[in-house]
Amino acid sequence: MKRISFLVGIAAFFAFLFTPWTAPFTVAEDNVIKIGVIGPMKFSHGIATWTGASIAAEEINGHGGVTLGDRKYRIELVKSDSNEYLSVTDAISAMEKLITVDKVNYILGGFRSEAVFAMQEVMTDNKILFMSVQAAHPKLCGRIAEDYDKYKYYFRIGSLNSVYLGELSYAYLALVKEALKSVLGIEKPRVAIQYEKAVWADPIVSTAQKRLPELGFEIVRVGRNSATATDVTGDLSAIKAADAQIIWSGGAGPVQNVLPKQWGELEIPAALVSISSVLPEKKHWEATGGGCNYELGLCPVGRVAITPKTIPFYDEFHKRIDDYPTTGGGIAAYDWLFVLREAIERARSLKSDDLVPALEKTDYTGAEGRIVFHPPQHKWPHDAIWGPEYITYTGAQWQDQSLEIVWPDGRALWGDERWKGVKFEGTKPYKLPPRMITYWKGKR
Repeated sequence: MKRISFLVGIAAFFAFLFTPWTAPFTVAEDNVIKIGVIGPMKFSHGIATWTGASIAAEEINGHGGVTLGDRKYRIELVKSDSNEYLSVTDAISAMEKLITVDKVNYILGGFRSEAVFAMQEVMTDNKILFMSVQAAHPKLCGRIAEDYDKYKYYFRIGSLNSVYLGELSYAYLALVKEALKSVLGIEKPRVAIQYEKAVWADPIVSTAQKRLPELGFEIVRVGRNSATATDVTGDLSAIKAADAQIIWSGGAGPVQNVLPKQWGELEIPAALVSISSVLPEKKHWEATGGGCNYELGLCPVGRVAITPKTIPFYDEFHKRIDDYPTTGGGIAAYDWLFVLREAIERARSLKSDDLVPALEKTDYTGAEGRIVFHPPQHKWPHDAIWGPEYITYTGAQWQDQSLEIVWPDGRALWGDERWKGVKFEGTKPYKLPPRMITYWKGKR
């Protein structure tokens, strides 16, 4: 018996010694890759992220899963409610549970920048890949430039960072500026800035106070409101008193339904331009009682052919939850799983440390555009590049209960000729609110 035990031990030792180090890393006995999907699951942003990820997982699994050497892996999603609108502590706990209890291999999601900063610390402690889909603060990727080895596991496809979102908003403002000039003869529009109090919005508001005058606008008021405000009539009355011709608003909380609702009820004679995560939702019209009619703003993806993958994804998402896939989390989550599959198959590994350099080489055309990340030397490493040849995002306007894509419209953006000719089939012209035309023609 001793001799048999000795021989078995010797055999086990040599089997271990000569096992190739390049052998696939097995995450589970049944070849499952577990991905935690984290977000505010009681709200539209979390629901959209889960829906987008679910569609992608089903498509990938239905086409053979993820190939690693001679093995096939299927994707399994684990849902986690971060409750991050209300509690950063809850978001941290949800992140930790995914890692320690659910034993996920990677994490996808996050929404509120304040919470995602904290969630990054959980990521670094566990050296786990964190695929971001919503949080916008530039510093989330800026941290990688400051301490690459610590924060290198973080990558962001959506939302675009706040600086890019500001540039996008300037594009929408350009549409309004052109319309005011051609319809009303207004050369230098008067703008009231009205953003929610949140860290992601701070860089936009501070930069805009210098940039907007350079672009030919006059700033007549700067206001900040709570993300959960239920009444902004005071702000809107002050905006009207300041003779603003454009209200430039931004937010991700419930107030972004309140503001356009009251803008419509009070018949404020100013165009409304929003960086709003709720503007492109199907229920926005109902939530505002139609007050959002002629509101213009951010729409990560509309039902236009950004790529051949856009409309099929859009229609499938709409079919599943009777909403538009227009919050950044849904389409980013969808694209993320295909980007991850490519990286795994190129790296021939499931280890987060091996996937980081593979992801840095990403060049993938997804439903939202061409996905390429800024390199480690950039000020925002691992951030998706925004531009006419990359992820573009779109601008949408509510026009009589229909959400129409109105940007990009084929014109150069503030002299940037790269945007000239960029226009997706199905794009419609922007329209000024009729009450605004009547009001300002009467003032002349």
